[in-house]
Amino acid sequence: MALLSGGEWWGQQTPRVSLTDPELQKWVRVLAPAYIRIGGTESDRVAYGDQDKSHYNTSEIDSATVADLAAFLRQTGLDLMFTLNAGPGVRVNGQWQPEVVEPLLKWMRDYQVTPAVFELGNEVGAFWLIFGLKQQITYGQYVQDTYRARELIHRYFPDTQLAGPANAFWPKLKEPFSSVIGSSRMLFERPSGLDIFTWHFYPSQSTRCPLRSVTATERQFLSPAFYQEIKAQAQMIRRWSENSLQPLHVWLGETGPAQCGGEKQLSDRWVSSLWWVAHMGLMAEAGQQVMVRQSLVGGDYALLSPVKGGYQPNPDYWVGVLWKQLMGTRVLSASVDAEKFLLAFSHCSPDKNHINSVVVNFSKDLVALQIPSVTEKLLHVSSIDLRSRRVILSGMPADTYEDLLQGDIPWHSAVGKHEVELDGYSMVWLNQKDKDAVCR
Repeated sequence: MALLSGGEWWGQQTPRVSLTDPELQKWVRVLAPAYIRIGGTESDRVAYGDQDKSHYNTSEIDSATVADLAAFLRQTGLDLMFTLNAGPGVRVNGQWQPEVVEPLLKWMRDYQVTPAVFELGNEVGAFWLIFGLKQQITYGQYVQDTYRARELIHRYFPDTQLAGPANAFWPKLKEPFSSVIGSSRMLFERPSGLDIFTWHFYPSQSTRCPLRSVTATERQFLSPAFYQEIKAQAQMIRRWSENSLQPLHVWLGETGPAQCGGEKQLSDRWVSSLWWVAHMGLMAEAGQQVMVRQSLVGGDYALLSPVKGGYQPNPDYWVGVLWKQLMGTRVLSASVDAEKFLLAFSHCSPDKNHINSVVVNFSKDLVALQIPSVTEKLLHVSSIDLRSRRVILSGMPADTYEDLLQGDIPWHSAVGKHEVELDGYSMVWLNQKDKDAVCR
């Protein structure tokens, strides 16, 4: 949101990103179909138009911003997920005031922007930290707010879904201070106006964070315990959902390698890509229907970094493109038998005609990997160093494969192979036809 409204992000005033930049649109278009989330901490501090700003609402979105957003969505083919202000600046005696956010919905209607999802507030369980103890709302109050928001939204967009509470879960600590302010689990235990339960999870915190339960380091990103914690948090949310009193979709509404803006020279390097593929795989196995990556641009965890004359994809962008093109929504079982730390994931392809798998080697050592005899194609993906920005696909830099952006994967034949060598700190993608119609 700060990049759209010109607000503050991690102690710095941020310039507005140009949504009409054709270079930005080019890189984003490759990721479709997808959602773009306009959210984050600034969502609960933004004013809509010429409303009187309080010391809570410190930045602004106007009709011109919505017009640019409409053009961006048309050019990229993305669906919109937009976080509405639920902070103290739009409350009277603790109650959320729909009329304060209504100008935004009018502009969206006028510019033919129909959000797929509105989200009510960002990390509402942390208002005490962001705005002060007296501004923390209860989850009981939040439930009342969801009904008000739903009524307003459906007046303008009858098919748009409502998500929340976008609460933060920390590694090892889960929801900090939930014993005092309550847990978002309550939203599975009583009716509300929500369609989607969103939660936020970063497996580590950058050195920007004043408090850290797991500090982002290269060693952490390569540790089995790091991924066991990711799996444990996701499975906990899955158990909550399975015992829900109302049907709610479950989305990981914000995630990245390191909280608080990412860690410099770590979360924008190849070592982060090993994590990113494993993170997507583990979350998909745990039933997360959508994962929202923080961020597209901005911070040290961005998929795209600004350079003179445009944008440069970071390593996580390239492996994200591969995941998008190869891994559909149907999750299959996968395992690997090895002494080294390897993780494997298998999905039906998006067209359901193939089965694609990926094996990630988190050790420094070369591994001889036994592969199924039905494997027809393979793709090695690596880098020259864990701290490099360069991604190498089958021996060539990723940015030399222009056709990759159109879905043309530079596969190598695997016919007749029963074993492949997997270099340390690398991954291999495997492709086979779905001859047994598992995916259909």
